[in-house]
Amino acid sequence: MMTAGQTAMPHPSLAGMVEAVDAKISREALHQRFTPEAGTFLLSCLELLLKRTARTEGINPVALAPFNRVHIFDSSSWDIDPKLKTLLPGSGGGASEANCKLQAGYEYKTGTLGFFAVTEGIRPDQAYSLELVNHVQKGDLTLEDLGYFKLRKFQLLSEKGAFFLSRLLVGTSVFDATTNREIHLGSMLR
Repeated sequence: MMTAGQTAMPHPSLAGMVEAVDAKISREALHQRFTPEAGTFLLSCLELLLKRTARTEGINPVALAPFNRVHIFDSSSWDIDPKLKTLLPGSGGGASEANCKLQAGYEYKTGTLGFFAVTEGIRPDQAYSLELVNHVQKGDLTLEDLGYFKLRKFQLLSEKGAFFLSRLLVGTSVFDATTNREIHLGSMLR
């Protein structure tokens, strides 16, 4: 609860957290409590929160029946204390020197958090895109935004027997698999 309560602090520090706790605890003692087990516990809390708040009534389950799992991949980033710029560099300039990006995969049909990764803010989603293939199996469907668009990833997903749905990057050509002729989507969709 203490960590969730620190969202009002722009750059929470151990010293700031110690001041927020209504108990006698040193900065070092609090630091020692940030263990891998504590991280696992917080991840479990986040997954439980996602399960309770996710709304699954928006999509007709019949439409999803052909797919084993439906993955929604996305990221979120936020500026952090500039002292962390060597660990989690940001863009700098007008933006923060330190930025944290959270990559996440949510499995829609079961309401579970498939994976959760922290990366530096300057790493674009497209650079993380190929790593998403490791979380997908035959018969799965992936939904993602244009930031993850990478033709090599789509090829790997197809080779696995998985499906994907993504916006088409402007300037990308689409070809008929049988005739190898270019498909002009604008004309076809009109």
